[in-house]
Amino acid sequence: MDFERIRNFILSYTSDSGGVLYNIRKKAEEDGVPIIRRDTEEFLKVILKMTEPYELLEIGTAVGYSSIFFCDVLSGGYQIINQTDDDNIDKGMCINDEITKWHIDTCELDKDRILAARDNISKAGYDDIIAIHEGDAIDTLTALIEQKKVYDFIFIDAAKAQYMNYIELSLKLSHKGTVIVTDNIFGDGDILESHYLVEKRDRTIHDRMREYIYHITHTEKLDTSIIPVGDGIALSIFK
Repeated sequence: MDFERIRNFILSYTSDSGGVLYNIRKKAEEDGVPIIRRDTEEFLKVILKMTEPYELLEIGTAVGYSSIFFCDVLSGGYQIINQTDDDNIDKGMCINDEITKWHIDTCELDKDRILAARDNISKAGYDDIIAIHEGDAIDTLTALIEQKKVYDFIFIDAAKAQYMNYIELSLKLSHKGTVIVTDNIFGDGDILESHYLVEKRDRTIHDRMREYIYHITHTEKLDTSIIPVGDGIALSIFK
């Protein structure tokens, strides 16, 4: 089965994101900055609309594309509510007659990408919804655990060699039913090859990713399904 043909067939039925997201994707592709693939984007859109998460965590901001995309999806699904008067309208959802906004914490180490992400998030109008945490992801996750943060949706898309560390920390930030999505687990197809058929420089990441996939599909803490979308997605639910 030709999965590339299948992917192209699926993409032929999808529409490009407009506005700010279109411009971010175009520039990211020109600059070689990795962002979520379009078929992955379509899959995540459905997951977000099904689960309607309130607190979201993203590990790996890059230039802010995913976080902005999450906000666009969620704002389309939530009711626009008058917060104080006709001139002060905010995006949010009504819980017990109170205005409640969804929130995204996202972390990034690269300073240039952080600057680009801040600019993109500002242009999209989500400054008060998306919080960028600068620095190493493990340090950020540890700090969030100390703050007793808990999330409804966690998106892992950062240094592949650190995925095992990320998932262990993410579990401490989860509650029963938290959805955890891990992106790019196929490594452009390398994960399908044996250890010795992979380039030597890529073998460590290859082995760690296989270990990661085994772990999340066998741990009693998660229910996980591997989805052949984009460069491979692991969809997990915390038990």
